[in-house]
Amino acid sequence: IADQILCWGNIQRNSLINEGVDPDRIETVGCPRLTRDLSLTAQEARSIMGLNPEIPAVMLGTSPSNPEKMREVADTFCSACSRSDKWSAFVRLHPSESIDEYSSISRKYPNVPFFENNAFPLEISLAAADVIVVEDSGIGSDALIKRNFAIVLSQGEMPKCHGAELVEKARCPLARSENDLFQLMTSMVIDQTTKSMCREAAEEYVSQFCSEYGDDSAIKISNIVNEIVEKEKGDIRKRENGI
Repeated sequence: IADQILCWGNIQRNSLINEGVDPDRIETVGCPRLTRDLSLTAQEARSIMGLNPEIPAVMLGTSPSNPEKMREVADTFCSACSRSDKWSAFVRLHPSESIDEYSSISRKYPNVPFFENNAFPLEISLAAADVIVVEDSGIGSDALIKRNFAIVLSQGEMPKCHGAELVEKARCPLARSENDLFQLMTSMVIDQTTKSMCREAAEEYVSQFCSEYGDDSAIKISNIVNEIVEKEKGDIRKRENGI
């Protein structure tokens, strides 16, 4: 029913076109809430969160999928992270979840803190973490936009929805087991060649995922909306004048 559809970037635009939407009705305008820069350093963010500011950190961002499956993902993440002292680790829960749902896992791995979604702003969590692990969370693309690294963890079937997009389009590494995850995190924290390859793939994806950021996006959106409003006003005046 929309006359004009505003989307973030070419990935969304192409998806809409594939669904049969007329390309002339689609404008890529980016996302006003997103920015590519972080407002604080990794050391500052880790200190705020009570993590060791001097070593890298990895984060699991949960998603509101099957609760039992998500607990399995969290358990695998915590177990893999506990195998090394070269990084610290933490879990950031989805807004729909509570720490109580993960109480048995957090007791099992006391070295990996679990944080409610509102404990710290996403900006602080992304600044603190060098590597973000997700199963199907949009935090994965947020991480890539902030020039961090992302790993998709899917132990059963192949990832779907946003997890699949991160693997197929952003070429994020896919971990199918605890050992996979441990090896990938070790490479992405330590190995510069791995970092370079992942960053190049991520930048290609980000360029197609979102075309504009912050104020640039907001201005583009407002200009388009104003054009639509002015056109509608003109059409109303024509109808009132019998034109």
